[in-house]
Amino acid sequence: MISDVTRPVPDGLILPHLINELSEAGVADERIRILVATGLHRPCTREELQQRIGKVIDRIPVTSHDARDTGNLACIGRTSVGNDVWVNSSVATSDFKIATGCIEPHTLAGYSGGRKTILPGVAGEETIRRNHSPEMIVHPKVGFGRIDENPIHTEMQEASRLANLDFIVNVVWTPTGKLMKTVAGNPEQAWREGVRAADEIYRRTLDKKADIVVAGVGGYPHDINLYQAISHGLDSTLPLVRDGGSIVLVAECSEGVGSDVMYRWLKEASTPEDVLHRMKREGLAMNGHVAWYLCLNVLTRVKIIVVSKLPPRLLDDMFMKPASSVADALALAAHNLGRSWETVVIPDASKIVSEIRGNG
Repeated sequence: MISDVTRPVPDGLILPHLINELSEAGVADERIRILVATGLHRPCTREELQQRIGKVIDRIPVTSHDARDTGNLACIGRTSVGNDVWVNSSVATSDFKIATGCIEPHTLAGYSGGRKTILPGVAGEETIRRNHSPEMIVHPKVGFGRIDENPIHTEMQEASRLANLDFIVNVVWTPTGKLMKTVAGNPEQAWREGVRAADEIYRRTLDKKADIVVAGVGGYPHDINLYQAISHGLDSTLPLVRDGGSIVLVAECSEGVGSDVMYRWLKEASTPEDVLHRMKREGLAMNGHVAWYLCLNVLTRVKIIVVSKLPPRLLDDMFMKPASSVADALALAAHNLGRSWETVVIPDASKIVSEIRGNG
């Protein structure tokens, strides 16, 4: 099981070693399959897979998981909170399961990697929906860099155990994009070792909040669309900006918004509060949780200005302000702030767990 293109995993380096190791153990190529753990993301194109795994694509069959294909799902058990765990049938029936991935801060799970390959990676839509429910998302222990007592992480771990995930290879990058550490082995012990290493370099503390935070998300693949950019760029920056301030989100978004549900819910609302009322009436549509999070925690507190390739009207539709450059965005953000204001710049907010000193 490998991640899709929204996660920076060097599978072109990792997979040949894994497959050769299996071959030396007597496992023929025709007994090996590669499954892309897409969760609810779109399937990968062949060109993207070639870039990700190189010549391995000509050696081993590769398919993308489809969380909505109920005919290709199997129930492997139930979590402690009563969530039935449906996973891709090939995962349920395989003798030995290996997952690659990367460990970096995650807005819901605390850190990515490890157990996330199973849930949401190869899980069914309803299983993912319940794991990402409003009750889980608003839990006080859920957030960037938070593992202990995080119910979303706990359920992901339970799903990984039910799936009998055998082995992982996960990497940790530095904020400047250098490979810092690789962990391999037991899915829980190796992942925890990677999390300890990630926490040492990703956690940052400031003395006070700023008027403006300029945040990038490290470029591709985290800025492939607005949905991903928000998921990777806002949760870590929000604690650093004062109420009434601005976050300048710098993200290319070459594939557009990335979530029809997120765009539709925001576009059809007159105010952010309308989205919260809609969620109470209709329930939280899958991939609508980012719109709901924005309206609950972000748009009611700060101004969001986006520097991207998105058409300005799309951003206007979603209660965000477009800007053609960082300089223009700063001018918008500084309007009415007077002659003195403070800015924090975070080149890659996806790799920062931020706190204000004394504020937890």
